[in-house]
Amino acid sequence: MLADLRVWVERLADRFALDTRVVPPCWEAHNGMLEALSALRDHERGSYAPDADPRAGVDWLHALREVRTLLLEQAALTQCTVQQHRDPPHRPPSPAAAGPAPAPTTQPTALPESPCGSTELGR
Repeated sequence: MLADLRVWVERLADRFALDTRVVPPCWEAHNGMLEALSALRDHERGSYAPDADPRAGVDWLHALREVRTLLLEQAALTQCTVQQHRDPPHRPPSPAAAGPAPAPTTQPTALPESPCGSTELGR
């Protein structure tokens, strides 16, 4: 399946003059690029199927433009070159992914007694 996608991506890059700033040679090592290109290929297959809506080809061209933008953004994050693959920067896990916050280990302390004899505001 990946071999078929490689061939399709090479043809896509040739057909639409997508240079290595859009589709770097290591595109398949980047999940975001791999998924976007796979979805675009599937979209093309459906768009040009015999029973496809006559407007589907134009819809596919819009999808191509959107995916091209996504690929450029992904490539800008990694800064991969023809000579060198780079992993994307690691992002810290979100609080939801990290799980619930740990329970406090110390007891809250009471407010100190006010010099005026009251801890309530306005007295």
